[in-house]
Amino acid sequence: MAVSINTLYQEALGMIEVKDGTNMSDPRWTKTKVRIANDVATVLQKVYAAMPAVMLDRPDSAPVRPPTTIAGLAVTQYSKTFTGTVPTWAIGCTVLLPGDPNYNRILSTTGLLAPYMGTSGTVDATAWCDAILPSFSSAAIEAPVTLAGYGQLNPVMARANLTPRDAWREMMMNQRIVGRPTQYFVEAISDDTNGIIKPRILIDPLPDISYRLDFQVKLAAPTVSVDDLTDTAPLLVPLGYGESILVPMLRAEFSSFESFSGDKQAIREAGKVAFATLGSATKLQGPIKQSYGNSQNW
Repeated sequence: MAVSINTLYQEALGMIEVKDGTNMSDPRWTKTKVRIANDVATVLQKVYAAMPAVMLDRPDSAPVRPPTTIAGLAVTQYSKTFTGTVPTWAIGCTVLLPGDPNYNRILSTTGLLAPYMGTSGTVDATAWCDAILPSFSSAAIEAPVTLAGYGQLNPVMARANLTPRDAWREMMMNQRIVGRPTQYFVEAISDDTNGIIKPRILIDPLPDISYRLDFQVKLAAPTVSVDDLTDTAPLLVPLGYGESILVPMLRAEFSSFESFSGDKQAIREAGKVAFATLGSATKLQGPIKQSYGNSQNW
């Protein structure tokens, strides 16, 4: 049977005898929902940490768009903010704003990496799709990174090594090379709204036309907030053992909640059995990883 975040949420509510008719939108339940969300996240992190790479690797692909004009951006001299509409894919990408000879980067729907040095006004900017996010919630980008139809890109070890092929022109004329990308760097970025660190691919030179970028990702455990407790999408679990792994592990994790008065010892023993089942299920696919610890805290 498929198990979802909502399944685990309902299981936790059942442990403290919350009935279906209870108004869970009541602010008094906020503490309970936060605790459940945290416990679900903890269980998923343990499960993902235990699974071998072969179960977490996924192929991914993304379009690399051609140079695009973004019209009507209102910019202010010496400011890092702007107003206007930018496409979602442009977040993180290189941009050239008329009036300022320096290349910049779009950090958000209203923010730039560096201050705009031109005269205040409204400009039509040029953006290059040189920053690519994976489709999945991923912990890592894995080689090879390939430009479809052109072959593998060369990895570099640091962002500073993304040097244009014509370095002299870059230094003396402040001109970035535009052409077929040949190299990439994976940077770590953080989401200021939730503190999550995720990978992003930077490619160079700046793409001259549209391409398709193919790569591998290693899945990370999904983040879980109170808003996610209604999610009914099936969770990834070895061999589909959701009922025998995820549910007992969640019950064991939640058994320390102050409002639970059931047989904690029996529930925690069942959680350890579920953890052992997880180990057996993952061994069918590859070696279990124990780097995160074990179930002894239950």
